[in-house]
Amino acid sequence: MIVDLSPSTKQFQLIHRERKFVYLAKDGIDLLSEDTMDRGVANITELLDLCKLHKVDVIRAAGTAALRSADNADLFVQKIRSLHNLEIEIISGQREGELIYKGIAFSGINMTKPSLIVDIGGGSVEFIIVSNDNIVFNSSYNIGISQLRHQFKNNDPISEDDIRLIYSHLDGVISEFLNQAIEHNVEVIIGASGPFEIIESMCEVDIQRHTLTTKDVVLDIIDDVIHLPLQERKEIPLMPADRADLSVESLLIIKYLLRRIQSLQGVIISQYALREGLISEMI
Repeated sequence: MIVDLSPSTKQFQLIHRERKFVYLAKDGIDLLSEDTMDRGVANITELLDLCKLHKVDVIRAAGTAALRSADNADLFVQKIRSLHNLEIEIISGQREGELIYKGIAFSGINMTKPSLIVDIGGGSVEFIIVSNDNIVFNSSYNIGISQLRHQFKNNDPISEDDIRLIYSHLDGVISEFLNQAIEHNVEVIIGASGPFEIIESMCEVDIQRHTLTTKDVVLDIIDDVIHLPLQERKEIPLMPADRADLSVESLLIIKYLLRRIQSLQGVIISQYALREGLISEMI
């Protein structure tokens, strides 16, 4: 994302936005394969060429779950440093959650009522519980969508047995978070971009106005998608093209939360997340 910062007004102007999916966690997050690193290097090179085109003065690069966990992450970081003289800041899960919160706060979404920020990535999922505009719980779990795909060799379409295995896994891994969410009576999920774009597209919600989509509507959308084979998911008219493949795992996480946390009323989707959190610190 290329932006023009205005520190005097505490605002920024978007100049260019482009996403390239590398899926560093595609083969798990214990070790990055050569193919994975090559994809990462190629994509970063293309993005840096864009920065040169726009005469960018300051570049910040952040690495998250896969670079936190992979035994050979330092090799990837060194390749980028050697090729482009670019330093990748590998941030902790706690720091990632703080930046996501800052980005969403920057968007103007009201977080006075107990809210659950969820950022579903490839390697990890961040859960941040906010009440009265303050973080009361912040944790990162290595249950991202690429991780689940790598760990559970699900059928296509996914079976009920596949779903039960994933849910049982989540029960064991995120029990502390679930207890906190229930204790704080979180009322809404604030989805930080990523797979929440599927819900955004399919219910045509206005994220600019921070519209609440009710739990029942979200669950209906999820059920319409998760039991379809990949080819049929690709053919859904409002399905974002780059989300169809891993849509089942991501939507299952959202469905799991809506079912397990009874106090939740629905979902608000934020167009701001970690990157905007970094920007907020710069202005």
